Amino acid sequence: MITVLFFASAKEAAGVSSRTFDVSVPMSVGQFAEMLSREFPPLHALMPSIRFAVNRTITDSSGMISDGDEIAVLP
Repeated sequence: MITVLFFASAKEAAGVSSRTFDVSVPMSVGQFAEMLSREFPPLHALMPSIRFAVNRTITDSSGMISDGDEIAVLP
């Protein structure tokens, strides 16, 4: 299980401040961003300006997400 925290306009687009997701295998931040776009379609338009922090460290799309991580979605 990972915890996702949404901030500012990403929070408004997602309609929630946080959400948990069941992640059974590691995935890249890029793959996770695609999953979020499908789960929260209003986020899709924001993706070019969104950055992700995995366990409080900003990472690019090649960074990896594993079970137990905390992901911040930062516009």
